Amino acid sequence: MDKIRLNSIGIQMIPELLHKKLYGYTRNSIRKPNVCTQHIINQLKKSIGSVKLDTASINGNLDYPWTNVAKYLPPLKNDNVIDHLNVLGQSYSSPYLKCANDLIYISNRLLENRPTTWSFQKGWTRYTLNGNHYVSEPVKYPLEDAIVFDIEVCLEEKNNNKPTLAVALTPEAWYSWCGESLFNIAHESHEAFNFIDEVTMDHLIPMGHCHDRKRLIVGHNVSFDRSYIKEQYLIELDETRFLDTMSLHICVSGLNQDQKMFAIRNGNPWKTVSSLNNLNDVYKLYCNSEENIDKDPRDIFVKGTMKDVFDNFQHLTNYCANDVAVTLKILKSIFPTFVERFPNPVTFVGMLEMSVMYLPVNKKTWKRYLTESQSIYEEYKGEINQTLVGIASDSCNYMKNRQYAKDPWLWDLDWSTRNIGFKKSFELMKRSENKSLVEILIDTSKHLKKSQSPLSGYPKWFLEFSEGSKQMNKLKQIDLETLLESNQLSISPRLRSIPKLLKLMWNGFPLFYDKVHGWGYLVPDLLQENELVDQFKPLEQMRLLMNNNEEEMSKLKWENGFKDVVPGCLFFKLPHKDGPSKRVGNPLGKDFISKISDGTLRPFHSAVKDLVLQQKKISYWVNSSKRILSQQVIAYDQNRGQGSILPRVVVSGTVTRRAVEPTWLTASNSYSDRLGSELKGMIQCPEGYCYVGADVDSQELWIASLIGDSHYSMIQGSTGLGWMTLRGDKSQGTDMHSVTAKSINISRDEAKVLNYARIYGSGPDFAARFLKQSDPSLTDEKAKLKAKKIFMETKGAKKKIARNHDGQFVWIREWSGGTESHMFNKLEEIATSEMPETPFLKCRISRALEPAAVGYDFMTSRINWVVQSSAVDFLHILLTCMKWFMNEFEIDGRFSISIHDEIRYIVRESHKHKAALALQLSNLITRAYFTASLKLDDLPASVAFFSSVEIDRCLRKDARQDCKTPSNPLGLSKGYGIPAGESLSIHRLIEILENSEEYQCLEETEKTSIHVNKNGGEVLSAFSVITKMSHHAKTNGVDGIYDDNQNIENASPEKQLIFYKKRYEDLQTDFEEFQVSSRELENELETQLTILEKRVHELESKNQHLITENDLLRNKFDKVSNESRNHLADLQKKLEEVTSINDQLTNHIRDLEQSNDDLERAKRHLDATLSEFDGKLNEQIERNELLESEIGEKEELQVVIQRLKDEARDLRLELMIQQSFKNKKTVVTTESDRNHGSTSNETKKSTASPTVNNSVTLTNGTAELKNHTSSPTTTTTINSYNTPKQASNPIPLLSASSRISALNIVSDLLRKVGALESKLASCRSIVPVSAIRTASITNSSTMDNSSGNASMKDINANV
Repeated sequence: MDKIRLNSIGIQMIPELLHKKLYGYTRNSIRKPNVCTQHIINQLKKSIGSVKLDTASINGNLDYPWTNVAKYLPPLKNDNVIDHLNVLGQSYSSPYLKCANDLIYISNRLLENRPTTWSFQKGWTRYTLNGNHYVSEPVKYPLEDAIVFDIEVCLEEKNNNKPTLAVALTPEAWYSWCGESLFNIAHESHEAFNFIDEVTMDHLIPMGHCHDRKRLIVGHNVSFDRSYIKEQYLIELDETRFLDTMSLHICVSGLNQDQKMFAIRNGNPWKTVSSLNNLNDVYKLYCNSEENIDKDPRDIFVKGTMKDVFDNFQHLTNYCANDVAVTLKILKSIFPTFVERFPNPVTFVGMLEMSVMYLPVNKKTWKRYLTESQSIYEEYKGEINQTLVGIASDSCNYMKNRQYAKDPWLWDLDWSTRNIGFKKSFELMKRSENKSLVEILIDTSKHLKKSQSPLSGYPKWFLEFSEGSKQMNKLKQIDLETLLESNQLSISPRLRSIPKLLKLMWNGFPLFYDKVHGWGYLVPDLLQENELVDQFKPLEQMRLLMNNNEEEMSKLKWENGFKDVVPGCLFFKLPHKDGPSKRVGNPLGKDFISKISDGTLRPFHSAVKDLVLQQKKISYWVNSSKRILSQQVIAYDQNRGQGSILPRVVVSGTVTRRAVEPTWLTASNSYSDRLGSELKGMIQCPEGYCYVGADVDSQELWIASLIGDSHYSMIQGSTGLGWMTLRGDKSQGTDMHSVTAKSINISRDEAKVLNYARIYGSGPDFAARFLKQSDPSLTDEKAKLKAKKIFMETKGAKKKIARNHDGQFVWIREWSGGTESHMFNKLEEIATSEMPETPFLKCRISRALEPAAVGYDFMTSRINWVVQSSAVDFLHILLTCMKWFMNEFEIDGRFSISIHDEIRYIVRESHKHKAALALQLSNLITRAYFTASLKLDDLPASVAFFSSVEIDRCLRKDARQDCKTPSNPLGLSKGYGIPAGESLSIHRLIEILENSEEYQCLEETEKTSIHVNKNGGEVLSAFSVITKMSHHAKTNGVDGIYDDNQNIENASPEKQLIFYKKRYEDLQTDFEEFQVSSRELENELETQLTILEKRVHELESKNQHLITENDLLRNKFDKVSNESRNHLADLQKKLEEVTSINDQLTNHIRDLEQSNDDLERAKRHLDATLSEFDGKLNEQIERNELLESEIGEKEELQVVIQRLKDEARDLRLELMIQQSFKNKKTVVTTESDRNHGSTSNETKKSTASPTVNNSVTLTNGTAELKNHTSSPTTTTTINSYNTPKQASNPIPLLSASSRISALNIVSDLLRKVGALESKLASCRSIVPVSAIRTASITNSSTMDNSSGNASMKDINANV
């Protein structure tokens, strides 16, 4: 067993054996602490509790195979980890630094005098400057090793995201590239460019595959340009690396998120030292330019077509070349600043390694994943939509008797309706005629307006489901079923009325939306409830809900309710993750999914819960599908579909230098209730390769605790945070998260969020909000008290403390009394220093966050930067170490991706265990470097290795997870044939290595240099002993190494004495060491021999048992095989019979379906014909009824006319008799009497009634009666000799009034005939009549009217 090394407070450290290899012989393994050990222990007991901290209480240890680990660890450069990493950084970075310098020193003559005309030919064209003009020649790819590169892509749909053109600049020449799709425009008609073909390797830009050349490609957001380079999709990694000027800018002068938002809205107050990340602003910052870059040509690529690009080829290529020139100018300015602010070459190496992330994928598998996820999403969406439509339709029934007014959810919806549009004739019809309801409904269709509002008669809240539908207004029938069949209703859970229709409750109280406060819930106000129950009808049902929810009522903080929102109720806001000042916009959003799961947010009816759970299932796909579907998969092997995805990663996307990518660096792990969450499982290695990776355990916590320990006492684990990180055990509840959870009575997961948020700089306000959101029943005061308590226990309180500064005591305010106080003091010291830098690789903070720019503002971001940026240092060191180990162990593989604290490599299947060992050793060296950087010079055993290394075929977090999801119900093993991977601890890995012949070469290499024993001691080889003795002799003044035959006789007695004495002591020491090590080695070998003999015996027994079992299984297998063969033959026969029957049935079904189709077609034809006949029949019936009524009236009029004719004839006879009687009289008068008689005659005329000449005109079926009064032309001569007797007894005549009355009767009759004709004409406009019948009716009417007119004319003439 290895000898256990403990530090002064009981933390187990790595053994002396590894310590010497990592920290070197010249470094002190034990450093004097700054604080008394007993004081440290007392403080730990006080801050953590009853945890035993003394060294005697340790019952176990980390029994790692230290000896075997040391055997495989190659010697470090200069025998210490600091120098080793520095040498590696310089070695790996120098070729790329040379390329960068070559670009920086490109002559302005080449930069400014670019080609005036660009060659339009497919592929690359090289332009070399010959005197004052350029000479062009076609090349396969750029020839130089240092390249500034930019591409442009036309976004036209037909182009299908294929690269269009590109420009590159090297120290020797300019280059231009023309894509195949653009080149084809010149040789084919634009109409021919209609098909959309997928992107293949042939469409991409070739840059050459260089295994033996270090090459650097520079660009602004260069990961976008890299995704269109052909060779980057090959799984074999070459030596090409990419440098992003945008990442350099963010490292040197980037803005954090708050600064960025402020700069966008209000202008940039830090414009002298920083800018936004776009090319134009970065160029203006580093090149001191006030002019903007012309970006207008970019619109042609975005909005134009390939034909537009072809027409403007020279102009657009110049635009692309200008971006290249600008990028180079930025590089010239920013790169020296970057090297100055990030002096360690490991940082540069890490960024270069991060620039070649690679995700292998099978194109067929990827398409299947997308298809199945999208189809299941559509299915779920359709089910949700149909369910919501049903709920909404059923809710419309509440309109009956205004039931909605009493419902706690539906009462405030807009229940007003849209009326059906009628013509004015409908109103006249209702006023003029009294008909039954059925008759009115039948006549209604004739008076409807052509353009109707959709869903008339439905409440207006229902109409929002159809808003945005382009076809809604085109529907002629106002029928909900028709709308549903036409799929015109789109109901989304995001609509504001949906939570009310679902009748959602928060802890049993109905939800309500307020325009001012957002979503919340209503609770009846006990003080006002009885007064307003009659005015506010939903209160009655709310009171019933309240009576059934007494437990939640007791938890309510009544003073937090808003009284003026709803009468008689208190309104409580739903908790928002960003604090009480924010409004909740959608209670069905992703922030409330957990509340749906635990029942805090639930529907009133349990049947609706499935709907809410379905919405939860599709939430991930809704939020991520657009990014997932946009991924560009390029197959390098079309036959097998093997290809890859190049993540467009910004290697330093934030001021903390964390990588940023919207899809893969934020991808979710798989969950059984999350559609599409098996995304990582779709990243599958091709045959012969596998993934090897690990998760860095508690990375940020360990870094923060290390900083605190070094600041406090220089003893690792001396602070509460450090001790819990190194010695805490989750199973015993002594780790940091368990202690926090126990302190304030929350779950461990919630405590984990609080702990990381506090370390990243958040304060008690965030903690209180988080606690309130996690437990809504918690009052604000209790949440604040819990937050205050945990902050007092961890961060402590600010106190004035006297510190000795340059011999003088200075009072300063520091955190004190908490487990993390010393850590926060050091973080704030770094953040507020004049030039903040990470303690490890000495990386500087962005100039926009230095105290000179922001003073004491943005402290949260700056403290967070110290921890996060140090974690990036960790990643860069780990990548550098892995690069070294892959070269040392000759591992065939490449870096794939790093997701926060995960790191994954793609390696050959045969090299997977070597790669796993390389990862473990890289973690060991990286951790050692961190401790050495802080002068701690030792490493706790608990963090020396990864807890496990994952070996898998796909990119899942846990190699044993099957990734079963709604879109992958069978899992990866059955659905995609991906077996479970391996999760290897360091013990299991070493055991595999020891039993593998492949790694004997590693062991043989190490045996020549060093042998180790369990005590951590060392037995040196002969060469090592001689070297050590030589060094020792020189140190003590001895000129050289003497032996028995060399120079010893010529030396002085004193020197001979010193020589023999030193030689004796050295030999005695070596001999003692040899004895000890030999004894220990002998004991170890005996122990191993005993174990191996026992193991051999067990294996022999097991082997014999397996042989017996194998024989039994073979016999059983033969028997089962025979039975299976016979059964298979029977099944084959049955299959043939069933297949034959199936074919017959299929043919019969096909015939039946054809017959059925014919019958259905005939039925539809008959239905249409019958419908047409039915309509025509109804028209004829209505027409006949109108004609019959008209004929009846006509017959009545003919009778009346005949009667009038008879009366007129009688009147004519009477008139003739009167006139004949007058003519028999003779009168003799004188001339004076004649005058007198004339006067009398005029008097009689004036008293007589005038004759009325009636003129009746019938035009278009309308009768008009005109009365014309005129004096008669007949002259009546009165006998002047009439006696008075004769004058007084005249023959009786028809009185004038009688004659006028008769004429008026005739006029009224004719007027009625005209009215009937007018009515008949209006009926003809409503009911179409055939031409023949219309003509006959019109002719008969005209004849009747003309005969009536003739009769009247006769009457008038006679009169």
